[in-house]
Amino acid sequence: MRRSLMTAIPGLLKPRVSGVTPIVWLLRDEFLTDEAAPLTSPRTAEPGPGTLTLVQNDGQMSISDGKLVFPAQTTPAWGDLGFYGSQIGRQAGRALFTNLHITTFDAVRVGFHPAAALNSSFNNVADAIFYVGANGAISVIEGSSQVLNAFSVALNTEYQVSIALRAAGAFYFLKGGIYTDWTLVWVMAAGASTTIYPALSNHAATGSLGHLRIRDLPTPFDTDYGIASVNQATPTSGTSYTATADAITDMEITLPESPSSGDRMELRYRVQDDDNYMVFYARYSGSAWDVRIDKVEGGSATQLLNVTNVGTPDTLRVITDGNRHDAYTKSGTTWTKRNGQINNSFNAALTTIKPVFEVGSVGSLRSYPRTSPAYAELDRT
Repeated sequence: MRRSLMTAIPGLLKPRVSGVTPIVWLLRDEFLTDEAAPLTSPRTAEPGPGTLTLVQNDGQMSISDGKLVFPAQTTPAWGDLGFYGSQIGRQAGRALFTNLHITTFDAVRVGFHPAAALNSSFNNVADAIFYVGANGAISVIEGSSQVLNAFSVALNTEYQVSIALRAAGAFYFLKGGIYTDWTLVWVMAAGASTTIYPALSNHAATGSLGHLRIRDLPTPFDTDYGIASVNQATPTSGTSYTATADAITDMEITLPESPSSGDRMELRYRVQDDDNYMVFYARYSGSAWDVRIDKVEGGSATQLLNVTNVGTPDTLRVITDGNRHDAYTKSGTTWTKRNGQINNSFNAALTTIKPVFEVGSVGSLRSYPRTSPAYAELDRT
């Protein structure tokens, strides 16, 4: 490569200040040098820094054309095939990046473990994990809790994956396939191990990783709510807040201790006015709490989702993406998806959200954009 005059004669010219902080890698393995199976362990990352400990008890990994290739196991068992890296400390904005390409579906997981070991079952020894199942559906695992969601990946398609830690929990991003831009697919607040280890654990999938990188992200990722478009710790009932049309929106609720039949706590979204909006709400039937989604048009409600007897949820979450709506509730640390995906285009471009409650209380209202110009930071290398 031709050197510039500035490079050839140091001090002749001052470097241009870009205002962009250089990346400092905590781990970087681009799998630069082809290596036949089995890989040598421990492995020194290329170009570095970092090392990986390989576990190849059943199946042997190789490196080809800049990718780490993982095979299926002959006798699939968790903990027998994969790798883990060196310990890193937890802090908000610390993020793992990899490229995942699956050629045969079965269970495989990548992310952060709280111990220097592979998991011995699909959901233990986990802190912040992307889990892809036999049908391509993506789950998120934090601690010992698995959250099934409505997102999936396709075979023979390369996906960029990023897990950005919070002080507790993580943001989960995908890019590739139907996700043409970096897309926030899940937000968790559980999982708070102070020391963690990057890891890959394969059950019987086949595929490859294009790289493995860890670095600290700048603002707005370096605080737990930095990427939120709405972050209200104590929202006011009936007050409108500006979010984004496509979002992950959470309303943290405390249900009334002595409810009456018909009591409800509403998370209105895609609001036009008091007669036109979508609403996800908890409603007391007289004997139990139900959750529903209605489309309210011209003051008339059309029910799109109704799940009865859901216990005592503490959080309502609605995920919107174009015409698609997915509803979840949380109780303690357990998330539950409520019925299937709704496909409805009403008010699809509107961005206003509004909590409405005459009983109980709302502890917080937070909304995170599915896509954002800020997420371009995830492309920096």
